[in-house]
Amino acid sequence: ALTGLTFTTQAQGNDLPFSTADINLAGDINADLIKQLVSIEGLSLAVKASKDKQTIDAQLTAQINSNMATQQSTIKALDLTAEIVDPALPTGKANIKLNADVSADLKNQTVKLSALVLQVLDLMVKGDVSIGKLLSDNPTMAGKIIVDAFNLRQLAKQLAIELPPMADDTTLELVQLSTEFEGSANSINAKSLNV
Repeated sequence: ALTGLTFTTQAQGNDLPFSTADINLAGDINADLIKQLVSIEGLSLAVKASKDKQTIDAQLTAQINSNMATQQSTIKALDLTAEIVDPALPTGKANIKLNADVSADLKNQTVKLSALVLQVLDLMVKGDVSIGKLLSDNPTMAGKIIVDAFNLRQLAKQLAIELPPMADDTTLELVQLSTEFEGSANSINAKSLNV
């Protein structure tokens, strides 16, 4: 058992994905090597990294339980926030927020994201997603997603996407979507689609 664990490091190097990175990790680790059980309570990870004109500032918190014998793990109350600054992005900057509960079964190559909430720019996506054949060349996906009402016209402008001319300038100012889906990297089938 490691209680009150804190780990801080600064990394620099031209061969790293980022030229500089500040990493702070904290949490309480409990491991039973006979039963092959590991839990991490109060996991907190903060990363600030930069390379050239690109920067990322991310924070993650979660509770992790893992059974190494059965290769099953759960991540409860996953909370990730990140700010990415990159001149190559249409807006120059992107803020991402992700919340979910995750269960993974590596033996059966499945991952399930429950109570998923993803916020990127003005988009708010909620739902449940299951992924199968995780380690194969063609993983499968299934689930249900809801995209809350958003202004598609404004989002297209932020992403430098030019919409075709329309008779009404207020068209697409209120768009929302919900669907059940299943598919793979090659195809997707939307069911009960409501736009």
